[in-house]
Amino acid sequence: MISVYKEQDDGVYSDSLLTFTYQTTGWKDILTAVTVDGVTEYISGYDSAGNPGYYLGYIDGVIFENRNLTALYTPWDEFLYSYNASGIRTSKNINGVVTNYVLEGSKVIKETKAGTALQYYYDSNDEIVGFTYNGVAYVYLKNLQNDIIAIADVNGNILVKYYYDAFGNILLVNDTSGISLGTKNPFRFKSYYYDEETQFYYLNSRYYDPFTGRFISADDASLLLGGEDNLFRYCDNNPVSYSDPFGVFAIPAIVALAVTSAIINAIVQLVSNILAGRSGREIFRGVFGAAIGGAVNTTILTCLWFFPGNYVIAAFAGGVVQAILDFIEGALIWKTKDWKQFGVDIILNTACNLAGNFLGGKAIKVGKTWFQPRHFKSIFTGSFGQKLIMQSGIGALLNGLINYIKIKLSKMEEEND
Repeated sequence: MISVYKEQDDGVYSDSLLTFTYQTTGWKDILTAVTVDGVTEYISGYDSAGNPGYYLGYIDGVIFENRNLTALYTPWDEFLYSYNASGIRTSKNINGVVTNYVLEGSKVIKETKAGTALQYYYDSNDEIVGFTYNGVAYVYLKNLQNDIIAIADVNGNILVKYYYDAFGNILLVNDTSGISLGTKNPFRFKSYYYDEETQFYYLNSRYYDPFTGRFISADDASLLLGGEDNLFRYCDNNPVSYSDPFGVFAIPAIVALAVTSAIINAIVQLVSNILAGRSGREIFRGVFGAAIGGAVNTTILTCLWFFPGNYVIAAFAGGVVQAILDFIEGALIWKTKDWKQFGVDIILNTACNLAGNFLGGKAIKVGKTWFQPRHFKSIFTGSFGQKLIMQSGIGALLNGLINYIKIKLSKMEEEND
Protein backbone atom coordinates (compact mmCIF):
# COMPACT_ATOMS: atom_id res chain seq x y z
CA MET A 1 0.00 0.00 0.00
CA ILE A 2 1.38 3.40 -0.99
CA SER A 3 -0.10 6.79 -0.03
CA VAL A 4 0.73 10.09 -1.71
CA TYR A 5 -0.62 13.62 -1.66
CA LYS A 6 -1.75 15.11 -4.95
CA GLU A 7 -1.49 18.87 -4.67
CA GLN A 8 -2.89 20.96 -7.49
CA ASP A 9 -3.33 24.67 -6.99
CA ASP A 10 -5.80 25.29 -9.79
CA GLY A 11 -8.83 24.50 -7.68
CA VAL A 12 -9.45 21.07 -9.21
CA TYR A 13 -7.69 19.10 -6.49
CA SER A 14 -6.32 20.35 -3.21
CA ASP A 15 -4.13 18.20 -1.00
CA SER A 16 -5.97 15.03 -2.03
CA LEU A 17 -4.64 11.92 -0.30
CA LEU A 18 -4.33 9.01 -2.73
CA THR A 19 -3.70 5.52 -1.45
CA PHE A 20 -2.71 2.78 -3.88
CA THR A 21 -3.19 -0.84 -2.82
CA TYR A 22 -1.36 -3.65 -4.59
CA GLN A 23 -1.67 -7.39 -4.70
CA THR A 24 0.37 -8.86 -1.86
CA THR A 25 1.07 -12.28 -3.39
CA GLY A 26 1.99 -13.47 -6.86
CA TRP A 27 2.20 -10.58 -9.30
CA LYS A 28 2.80 -7.75 -6.83
CA ASP A 29 2.64 -4.95 -9.44
CA ILE A 30 -1.09 -5.62 -9.77
CA LEU A 31 -2.99 -2.53 -8.58
CA THR A 32 -6.14 -3.60 -6.75
CA ALA A 33 -7.59 -0.39 -5.33
CA VAL A 34 -7.27 3.38 -5.29
CA THR A 35 -8.55 5.41 -2.35
CA VAL A 36 -9.06 9.16 -2.70
CA ASP A 37 -9.70 10.98 0.58
CA GLY A 38 -11.30 7.89 2.09
CA VAL A 39 -13.34 6.83 -0.95
CA THR A 40 -12.13 3.54 -2.47
CA GLU A 41 -12.62 2.16 -5.97
CA TYR A 42 -11.37 -1.29 -6.94
CA ILE A 43 -9.56 -3.00 -9.81
CA SER A 44 -9.98 -6.76 -10.11
CA GLY A 45 -10.41 -9.74 -12.39
CA TYR A 46 -6.95 -9.59 -13.95
CA ASP A 47 -6.22 -12.28 -16.52
CA SER A 48 -2.83 -13.94 -16.98
CA ALA A 49 -1.74 -11.20 -19.40
CA GLY A 50 -2.37 -8.43 -16.88
CA ASN A 51 -5.67 -7.16 -18.33
CA PRO A 52 -8.22 -6.17 -15.64
CA GLY A 53 -11.81 -7.37 -15.73
CA TYR A 54 -13.04 -4.45 -13.62
CA TYR A 55 -11.34 -1.05 -13.42
CA LEU A 56 -12.18 1.62 -10.83
CA GLY A 57 -15.54 3.13 -11.81
CA TYR A 58 -16.19 0.60 -14.58
CA ILE A 59 -17.94 -1.73 -12.19
CA ASP A 60 -19.95 -3.59 -14.85
CA GLY A 61 -16.84 -4.89 -16.57
CA VAL A 62 -13.88 -4.27 -18.83
CA ILE A 63 -13.32 -6.48 -21.87
CA PHE A 64 -10.03 -7.11 -23.67
CA GLU A 65 -9.58 -9.08 -26.88
CA ASN A 66 -6.04 -9.92 -28.05
CA ARG A 67 -4.67 -7.31 -25.61
CA ASN A 68 -6.94 -4.61 -27.11
CA LEU A 69 -9.46 -2.87 -24.88
CA THR A 70 -12.80 -3.43 -26.61
CA ALA A 71 -15.43 -2.45 -24.02
CA LEU A 72 -15.98 -0.57 -20.77
CA TYR A 73 -19.26 -0.74 -18.89
CA THR A 74 -20.89 1.14 -16.04
CA PRO A 75 -24.57 1.06 -15.00
CA TRP A 76 -25.03 4.19 -17.15
CA ASP A 77 -22.42 3.96 -19.93
CA GLU A 78 -21.28 1.63 -22.68
CA PHE A 79 -17.96 2.40 -24.39
CA LEU A 80 -17.00 0.16 -27.33
CA TYR A 81 -13.74 0.19 -29.32
CA SER A 82 -12.79 -1.46 -32.63
CA TYR A 83 -9.35 -2.16 -34.09
CA ASN A 84 -7.79 -3.23 -37.39
CA ALA A 85 -5.61 -6.28 -37.97
CA SER A 86 -2.55 -4.36 -36.76
CA GLY A 87 -4.24 -3.57 -33.45
CA ILE A 88 -4.71 0.14 -34.21
CA ARG A 89 -8.02 1.66 -33.20
CA THR A 90 -10.41 2.36 -36.09
CA SER A 91 -13.56 3.48 -34.25
CA LYS A 92 -15.22 4.01 -30.91
CA ASN A 93 -18.86 3.96 -29.90
CA ILE A 94 -19.67 6.08 -26.87
CA ASN A 95 -23.21 5.46 -25.76
CA GLY A 96 -24.30 5.12 -29.39
CA VAL A 97 -22.26 8.05 -30.78
CA VAL A 98 -19.73 6.59 -33.20
CA THR A 99 -16.34 8.13 -34.04
CA ASN A 100 -14.57 6.67 -37.09
CA TYR A 101 -10.87 7.10 -37.77
CA VAL A 102 -9.04 7.32 -41.08
CA LEU A 103 -5.52 6.00 -40.54
CA GLU A 104 -2.14 6.21 -42.20
CA GLY A 105 -0.20 3.49 -40.45
CA SER A 106 -0.72 4.29 -36.77
CA LYS A 107 -1.43 7.99 -37.37
CA VAL A 108 -4.94 9.39 -37.25
CA ILE A 109 -5.40 11.44 -40.41
CA LYS A 110 -9.10 12.17 -40.00
CA GLU A 111 -11.95 11.44 -37.64
CA THR A 112 -15.67 11.87 -38.15
CA LYS A 113 -18.47 11.96 -35.60
CA ALA A 114 -22.14 12.93 -35.83
CA GLY A 115 -21.73 14.95 -39.01
CA THR A 116 -18.53 16.74 -37.94
CA ALA A 117 -14.99 16.09 -39.11
CA LEU A 118 -11.46 16.79 -37.88
CA GLN A 119 -8.61 16.49 -40.36
CA TYR A 120 -5.12 16.28 -38.84
CA TYR A 121 -1.82 17.47 -40.28
CA TYR A 122 1.73 16.26 -39.60
CA ASP A 123 5.21 17.61 -40.37
CA SER A 124 8.09 15.75 -42.04
CA ASN A 125 8.96 14.10 -38.69
CA ASP A 126 5.41 12.73 -38.34
CA GLU A 127 4.72 15.18 -35.52
CA ILE A 128 1.14 16.42 -35.40
CA VAL A 129 1.05 20.18 -35.98
CA GLY A 130 -2.58 21.15 -36.49
CA PHE A 131 -6.04 20.29 -37.75
CA THR A 132 -9.11 21.55 -39.50
CA TYR A 133 -12.52 21.40 -37.87
CA ASN A 134 -15.43 21.67 -40.28
CA GLY A 135 -13.14 23.31 -42.82
CA VAL A 136 -11.48 25.87 -40.50
CA ALA A 137 -7.73 25.47 -39.85
CA TYR A 138 -6.08 25.56 -36.42
CA VAL A 139 -2.51 25.04 -35.24
CA TYR A 140 -1.05 23.49 -32.09
CA LEU A 141 1.36 25.27 -29.77
CA LYS A 142 3.67 22.91 -27.86
CA ASN A 143 6.23 23.08 -25.09
CA LEU A 144 9.60 21.31 -25.06
CA GLN A 145 8.01 18.12 -23.67
CA ASN A 146 5.74 18.01 -26.75
CA ASP A 147 2.63 18.78 -24.69
CA ILE A 148 -0.02 20.61 -26.67
CA ILE A 149 -0.46 23.67 -24.47
CA ALA A 150 -2.60 25.81 -26.77
CA ILE A 151 -4.60 25.98 -29.98
CA ALA A 152 -4.43 29.04 -32.21
CA ASP A 153 -6.15 30.09 -35.41
CA VAL A 154 -4.15 30.82 -38.57
CA ASN A 155 -3.80 34.47 -37.50
CA GLY A 156 -2.06 33.48 -34.27
CA ASN A 157 -4.96 34.19 -31.96
CA ILE A 158 -4.90 31.73 -29.05
CA LEU A 159 -8.31 30.18 -28.58
CA VAL A 160 -7.59 27.34 -26.17
CA LYS A 161 -5.06 26.78 -23.39
CA TYR A 162 -4.40 23.46 -21.65
CA TYR A 163 -2.84 22.95 -18.22
CA TYR A 164 -1.51 19.56 -17.04
CA ASP A 165 0.17 18.05 -14.04
CA ALA A 166 3.35 16.00 -14.42
CA PHE A 167 1.48 12.79 -15.26
CA GLY A 168 -0.87 14.31 -17.81
CA ASN A 169 -3.98 14.93 -15.74
CA ILE A 170 -5.78 17.86 -17.32
CA LEU A 171 -6.05 20.52 -14.64
CA LEU A 172 -7.77 23.22 -16.65
CA VAL A 173 -8.95 23.95 -20.19
CA ASN A 174 -9.31 27.65 -20.93
CA ASP A 175 -11.49 27.76 -24.05
CA THR A 176 -12.53 31.06 -25.66
CA SER A 177 -13.31 29.59 -29.08
CA GLY A 178 -17.05 29.63 -28.61
CA ILE A 179 -17.36 26.17 -30.19
CA SER A 180 -15.86 24.02 -27.39
CA LEU A 181 -12.73 23.52 -29.47
CA GLY A 182 -10.72 22.57 -26.39
CA THR A 183 -12.94 19.55 -25.82
CA LYS A 184 -13.33 18.58 -29.47
CA ASN A 185 -9.55 18.47 -30.00
CA PRO A 186 -8.34 15.09 -28.69
CA PHE A 187 -4.56 15.59 -28.82
CA ARG A 188 -3.21 16.83 -25.49
CA PHE A 189 -0.39 15.79 -23.10
CA LYS A 190 2.79 14.70 -24.96
CA SER A 191 0.62 15.04 -28.09
CA TYR A 192 -1.15 11.81 -27.10
CA TYR A 193 -4.74 11.11 -28.10
CA TYR A 194 -7.06 11.81 -25.15
CA ASP A 195 -10.41 10.07 -24.68
CA GLU A 196 -12.80 12.45 -22.94
CA GLU A 197 -15.16 9.62 -21.99
CA THR A 198 -12.59 7.69 -19.94
CA GLN A 199 -9.91 10.35 -19.33
CA PHE A 200 -7.38 7.79 -20.63
CA TYR A 201 -4.73 8.46 -23.25
CA TYR A 202 -4.73 6.04 -26.17
CA LEU A 203 -1.13 5.10 -27.04
CA ASN A 204 -1.80 2.60 -29.84
CA SER A 205 -0.90 -0.57 -27.96
CA ARG A 206 -2.37 0.34 -24.56
CA TYR A 207 -4.30 2.93 -22.60
CA TYR A 208 -2.55 5.18 -20.10
CA ASP A 209 -4.45 6.42 -17.03
CA PRO A 210 -2.91 9.69 -15.79
CA PHE A 211 -4.91 9.46 -12.57
CA THR A 212 -2.93 6.41 -11.44
CA GLY A 213 0.16 7.28 -13.50
CA ARG A 214 0.10 3.74 -14.97
CA PHE A 215 -1.13 1.84 -17.97
CA ILE A 216 -4.41 0.11 -17.25
CA SER A 217 -3.04 -3.19 -18.62
CA ALA A 218 0.36 -4.84 -18.62
CA ASP A 219 3.03 -4.62 -21.31
CA ASP A 220 4.38 -7.68 -23.12
CA ALA A 221 5.55 -10.14 -20.44
CA SER A 222 8.63 -11.00 -22.52
CA LEU A 223 10.13 -7.69 -21.39
CA LEU A 224 10.65 -9.22 -17.97
CA LEU A 225 13.34 -11.35 -19.55
CA GLY A 226 15.15 -8.15 -20.51
CA GLY A 227 15.28 -6.89 -16.96
CA GLU A 228 12.07 -4.87 -16.73
CA ASP A 229 10.45 -5.01 -13.32
CA ASN A 230 6.99 -3.43 -13.71
CA LEU A 231 4.91 -4.00 -16.83
CA PHE A 232 2.33 -1.35 -15.87
CA ARG A 233 4.76 1.50 -15.30
CA TYR A 234 4.64 4.58 -17.51
CA CYS A 235 7.93 6.16 -18.65
CA ASP A 236 9.93 4.72 -15.75
CA ASN A 237 7.83 6.95 -13.45
CA ASN A 238 9.55 9.97 -15.02
CA PRO A 239 6.94 11.54 -17.33
CA VAL A 240 8.65 14.93 -17.32
CA SER A 241 11.76 13.62 -19.09
CA TYR A 242 10.27 10.83 -21.20
CA SER A 243 7.27 9.95 -23.29
CA ASP A 244 5.96 6.64 -24.52
CA PRO A 245 3.76 7.22 -27.58
CA PHE A 246 3.24 3.55 -28.40
CA GLY A 247 2.43 2.23 -24.93
CA VAL A 248 5.70 0.34 -24.45
CA PHE A 249 8.40 0.84 -21.87
CA ALA A 250 10.45 4.04 -21.81
CA ILE A 251 13.03 2.66 -19.39
CA PRO A 252 16.10 4.91 -19.62
CA ALA A 253 18.77 3.34 -21.79
CA ILE A 254 21.13 6.16 -20.92
CA VAL A 255 23.84 4.05 -19.30
CA ALA A 256 23.76 1.38 -21.98
CA LEU A 257 23.91 3.96 -24.75
CA ALA A 258 26.75 5.82 -23.04
CA VAL A 259 28.74 2.61 -22.61
CA THR A 260 28.15 1.65 -26.23
CA SER A 261 29.29 5.08 -27.40
CA ALA A 262 32.37 4.93 -25.18
CA ILE A 263 33.36 1.54 -26.62
CA ILE A 264 32.90 2.76 -30.21
CA ASN A 265 34.99 5.89 -29.64
CA ALA A 266 37.69 4.00 -27.74
CA ILE A 267 38.05 1.37 -30.49
CA VAL A 268 38.21 3.98 -33.26
CA GLN A 269 40.85 5.99 -31.37
CA LEU A 270 42.88 2.84 -30.71
CA VAL A 271 42.76 1.75 -34.37
CA SER A 272 43.60 5.28 -35.48
CA ASN A 273 46.71 5.29 -33.28
CA ILE A 274 47.85 1.92 -34.63
CA LEU A 275 47.26 2.86 -38.28
CA ALA A 276 49.15 6.13 -37.76
CA GLY A 277 52.21 4.19 -36.58
CA ARG A 278 52.07 4.52 -32.84
CA SER A 279 53.34 1.54 -30.85
CA GLY A 280 53.80 0.32 -27.30
CA ARG A 281 51.73 2.10 -24.71
CA GLU A 282 51.28 5.03 -27.10
CA ILE A 283 48.59 3.07 -28.94
CA PHE A 284 46.35 3.86 -25.95
CA ARG A 285 47.04 7.60 -26.10
CA GLY A 286 43.81 9.57 -26.15
CA VAL A 287 41.66 6.45 -25.90
CA PHE A 288 40.21 7.33 -22.50
CA GLY A 289 39.41 10.91 -23.51
CA ALA A 290 37.74 9.76 -26.72
CA ALA A 291 35.65 7.20 -24.84
CA ILE A 292 34.42 9.60 -22.15
CA GLY A 293 33.92 12.46 -24.61
CA GLY A 294 31.82 10.20 -26.83
CA ALA A 295 29.79 8.99 -23.85
CA VAL A 296 29.10 12.58 -22.75
CA ASN A 297 27.95 13.51 -26.26
CA THR A 298 25.58 10.55 -26.45
CA THR A 299 24.27 11.00 -22.91
CA ILE A 300 23.30 14.61 -23.57
CA LEU A 301 21.68 13.65 -26.88
CA THR A 302 19.66 11.04 -24.97
CA CYS A 303 18.62 13.28 -22.09
CA LEU A 304 17.91 16.39 -24.17
CA TRP A 305 16.16 14.57 -27.04
CA PHE A 306 13.31 17.11 -26.83
CA PHE A 307 15.55 20.22 -27.01
CA PRO A 308 16.11 21.80 -30.46
CA GLY A 309 19.74 22.68 -29.72
CA ASN A 310 20.74 19.28 -28.35
CA TYR A 311 23.10 18.50 -31.25
CA VAL A 312 25.24 21.58 -30.54
CA ILE A 313 25.16 21.30 -26.74
CA ALA A 314 26.09 17.61 -26.83
CA ALA A 315 28.84 18.12 -29.41
CA PHE A 316 30.44 20.98 -27.48
CA ALA A 317 30.22 19.25 -24.09
CA GLY A 318 31.68 16.03 -25.45
CA GLY A 319 34.41 17.95 -27.28
CA VAL A 320 35.43 19.94 -24.21
CA VAL A 321 35.50 16.87 -21.96
CA GLN A 322 37.64 14.96 -24.45
CA ALA A 323 40.05 17.88 -24.83
CA ILE A 324 40.37 18.29 -21.04
CA LEU A 325 41.05 14.59 -20.48
CA ASP A 326 43.57 14.52 -23.33
CA PHE A 327 45.31 17.57 -21.85
CA ILE A 328 45.46 15.99 -18.38
CA GLU A 329 46.73 12.73 -19.86
CA GLY A 330 49.39 14.62 -21.79
CA ALA A 331 50.55 16.50 -18.71
CA LEU A 332 50.64 13.49 -16.38
CA ILE A 333 51.84 10.71 -18.67
CA TRP A 334 53.47 12.26 -21.72
CA LYS A 335 54.84 15.35 -19.94
CA THR A 336 53.38 17.77 -22.47
CA LYS A 337 51.37 20.95 -21.84
CA ASP A 338 50.28 22.54 -25.11
CA TRP A 339 47.58 25.12 -24.39
CA LYS A 340 47.31 26.09 -28.03
CA GLN A 341 46.64 22.47 -29.01
CA PHE A 342 44.10 22.27 -26.19
CA GLY A 343 42.09 25.06 -27.79
CA VAL A 344 42.42 23.52 -31.24
CA ASP A 345 41.29 20.14 -29.88
CA ILE A 346 38.11 21.67 -28.43
CA ILE A 347 37.23 23.11 -31.84
CA LEU A 348 38.08 19.92 -33.77
CA ASN A 349 36.37 17.58 -31.29
CA THR A 350 33.25 19.71 -31.26
CA ALA A 351 33.20 19.90 -35.06
CA CYS A 352 33.52 16.11 -35.40
CA ASN A 353 30.82 15.47 -32.82
CA LEU A 354 28.51 18.01 -34.41
CA ALA A 355 29.00 16.52 -37.87
CA GLY A 356 28.30 13.06 -36.46
CA ASN A 357 25.19 14.25 -34.65
CA PHE A 358 23.85 15.98 -37.74
CA LEU A 359 24.66 13.25 -40.27
CA GLY A 360 23.51 10.44 -37.97
CA GLY A 361 20.31 12.32 -37.24
CA LYS A 362 19.64 12.71 -40.96
CA ALA A 363 20.39 9.05 -41.68
CA ILE A 364 17.88 7.72 -39.13
CA LYS A 365 14.88 9.95 -38.49
CA VAL A 366 12.91 9.51 -35.30
CA GLY A 367 9.86 11.39 -34.00
CA LYS A 368 10.60 13.93 -31.28
CA THR A 369 8.70 12.05 -28.63
CA TRP A 370 10.11 8.58 -29.23
CA PHE A 371 12.19 6.92 -26.57
CA GLN A 372 12.23 3.37 -27.87
CA PRO A 373 15.07 1.47 -26.10
CA ARG A 374 13.60 -0.71 -23.33
CA HIS A 375 16.70 -2.71 -22.37
CA PHE A 376 20.22 -3.13 -23.76
CA LYS A 377 19.41 -5.32 -26.75
CA SER A 378 16.62 -2.96 -27.82
CA ILE A 379 19.22 -0.31 -28.60
CA PHE A 380 20.20 -2.30 -31.68
CA THR A 381 16.63 -2.77 -32.90
CA GLY A 382 14.88 0.52 -32.00
CA SER A 383 15.21 3.60 -34.20
CA PHE A 384 16.01 5.95 -31.33
CA GLY A 385 18.97 3.89 -30.15
CA GLN A 386 20.18 3.20 -33.68
CA LYS A 387 20.20 6.91 -34.42
CA LEU A 388 22.30 7.67 -31.34
CA ILE A 389 24.78 4.91 -32.16
CA MET A 390 24.98 6.16 -35.75
CA GLN A 391 25.67 9.68 -34.50
CA SER A 392 28.36 8.42 -32.14
CA GLY A 393 29.92 6.20 -34.79
CA ILE A 394 30.19 8.93 -37.42
CA GLY A 395 31.61 11.37 -34.89
CA ALA A 396 34.12 8.77 -33.71
CA LEU A 397 35.27 8.04 -37.27
CA LEU A 398 35.78 11.73 -37.98
CA ASN A 399 37.66 12.15 -34.71
CA GLY A 400 39.77 9.12 -35.57
CA LEU A 401 40.57 10.59 -38.98
CA ILE A 402 41.63 13.89 -37.42
CA ASN A 403 43.75 12.02 -34.87
CA TYR A 404 45.42 10.04 -37.67
CA ILE A 405 46.23 13.23 -39.59
CA LYS A 406 47.60 14.96 -36.48
CA ILE A 407 49.91 12.04 -35.70
CA LYS A 408 51.19 11.90 -39.28
CA LEU A 409 51.81 15.65 -39.36
CA SER A 410 53.62 15.45 -36.04
CA LYS A 411 55.85 12.66 -37.32
CA MET A 412 56.64 14.66 -40.47
CA GLU A 413 57.65 17.66 -38.34
CA GLU A 414 59.91 15.47 -36.21
CA GLU A 415 61.59 14.05 -39.33
CA ASN A 416 62.13 17.52 -40.76
CA ASP A 417 63.74 18.64 -37.52
